[in-house]
Amino acid sequence: MNEENIILFERYLNSELSETEKQTFEKRLQTDPSFHEEFEMYKEMMNYLDERVKNDKQLQSLNAVRKAESSHVKSWKWIWIICALLVLAFCIFYGTRQYHQNKKFDRMMAEYVFPPNESVRSVESASSKLDSAIWYFDIRDFEKSERLFLEILQEDSLNQQANRYMGHIMFAREKFDKSLFHFNNIETNDSISSRTKRLIIEFLN
Repeated sequence: MNEENIILFERYLNSELSETEKQTFEKRLQTDPSFHEEFEMYKEMMNYLDERVKNDKQLQSLNAVRKAESSHVKSWKWIWIICALLVLAFCIFYGTRQYHQNKKFDRMMAEYVFPPNESVRSVESASSKLDSAIWYFDIRDFEKSERLFLEILQEDSLNQQANRYMGHIMFAREKFDKSLFHFNNIETNDSISSRTKRLIIEFLN
């Protein structure tokens, strides 16, 4: 987050931009994804900091500096003070969010249940590529299992069993977006897949 953007964000949020500057700013938000993301992060950090300031006297002086600076920034000294303030706010914000995210992750993993083993006893006794893939999954050889399931999905992208097991493989690899994608391709979810899908949605939200 560079200094020029910080100043621009402050001026926009404090309604200090001219109408032309405001239109240019808002157009950039629509056309520049990285700028938009930076602006959203800045707003989120400032909102978090404002909440913390209400209950933290040690941050009140820093907040006063930020507010005083928001009218007219003319010195590099003040720019670096604002940057330091943002770093502090981000560390507090990110640390708190990461803590809650880790707690959500731990709860999800504690509730997750692997699907029970199928009847295939060995890869030699497998009568199809699907059986072989399931057998490798049952012994937790996800690399070989995934390779076979992907071959099946290349031929039939809506194969119910392949999508079901790929959902669990992606979950085990902690690729939850991909896991949810495969579970969404299942027309009728079994209880374990439905449970896993619910856990992922709760975690991602």
